[in-house]
Amino acid sequence: DEAGSGDEAGSGDEVGSGDDSRDTGRSGGDSRPWVRIGALVTHSQIEKSTELYKRALLLCEASAEIGSPQIRNRGTLGGNICNASACADTIPPLITLGAQLTIHSVRGKRHLLLEDAIPAPYETVLADDEILTAASFPSLATGAGSAFVKLGRRKALSISRMSIAVVLERDHSGNLRRVRIAAGSVTPTVQRFHSIENLLSGKAPSAALFASAGKALATEMIRISGRRWSTPYKEPVVAALLRRALVRATGNELLKDLVER
Repeated sequence: DEAGSGDEAGSGDEVGSGDDSRDTGRSGGDSRPWVRIGALVTHSQIEKSTELYKRALLLCEASAEIGSPQIRNRGTLGGNICNASACADTIPPLITLGAQLTIHSVRGKRHLLLEDAIPAPYETVLADDEILTAASFPSLATGAGSAFVKLGRRKALSISRMSIAVVLERDHSGNLRRVRIAAGSVTPTVQRFHSIENLLSGKAPSAALFASAGKALATEMIRISGRRWSTPYKEPVVAALLRRALVRATGNELLKDLVER
């Protein structure tokens, strides 16, 4: 991995560390080191990055699921973001990580949160003369858990039917805190589900809790997207995907058999 200064546009093809947290005004005093990924970094580079494996494991997992080796060797993080598809594999992890985008034009530079950058499917808020140069986010906290779970029609060269990204922490009692959940191909654009995060926060992990969260996500999906021909299939499946992602993120294998029933 090539370390960058964190705030320069550079060549756009580096993974490094830096501190862009001051730019959005939403850092909240967070002192965790920030990671900066140039827009031209390929999915293969992300998948194999030892730096990112330590700081943002779920993003490595998501990048490894994209297309085929040929596509991962050529496709870039910036392309996946700016295509703005609801099924983009890197966007749910980046949103749960609190990623912000660095955007350049002849007028200068600006920053905005990724979750504010895609107002509609295949649309971004970038102006015609702007380009994305980097995505930055704080490293996962020590002891934090994360997971990326994807459903496709096959094991490779598969566009996501649905995907779930989860980041969470545990307090001294083992209860969940700072839970962040984002889903792809569930709603018209990738988004966080704050009501479900609140449902989980402050509670001890359990099969019953995760089942309730899964049902709540299915309900939110229907509320936002409406009932469609695919809803009878998606409703139970999205609930199961969230249950699996929560089990992986908590690292509690004892719950695995219970949530699969």
